[in-house]
Amino acid sequence: MNLLTQSVKFATYAISFLFIMIVWYNHHDLFNGSGKITTIVYWDNVLWLLFLSFFPYVTAFVGEFPDKRLAEWLYVGVQLLWSLSYTKMARDLRRVNPADSDHIRFVGKLNGYSAAALYGGLFVAVVLVYFVPISGLLVTILLAVFNVIRAWQDAQRQEHHSVAKQEEKHETRE
Repeated sequence: MNLLTQSVKFATYAISFLFIMIVWYNHHDLFNGSGKITTIVYWDNVLWLLFLSFFPYVTAFVGEFPDKRLAEWLYVGVQLLWSLSYTKMARDLRRVNPADSDHIRFVGKLNGYSAAALYGGLFVAVVLVYFVPISGLLVTILLAVFNVIRAWQDAQRQEHHSVAKQEEKHETRE
């Protein structure tokens, strides 16, 4: 095996790890801010985990065959199904937790900008793969970078919001 082949496999693994890291953080935060879990939300979560479980397989497949359309389409397709199931889960959580609606909407990425970037990027990747197979991986890199930046910004906003709430509680006590 040459070094270039290994670098593509490693890059694919690193990108996939970034996505899992981001999504797992958001998943934890989504449920942490929700008071009620229903059977529907449970099954939404099971479906989300099912799509998540395919990710190592398609990551290995695209790492082995980055220039093949099928590998790239499966890689992007699993991300699309994974994202759609997450969005459905967040919407169902929001429906059963109206008091936590703002937090769930924010963490669940149900706001227009994040959802449009994610689904738009994945749709563009599906189309581009037909013409340039490795473009699925390249678009995924851009989405991963975008999501890392957004997750960091979201964490900063959330931390600022938490500090402001604690200061408000402290001032109320005095």
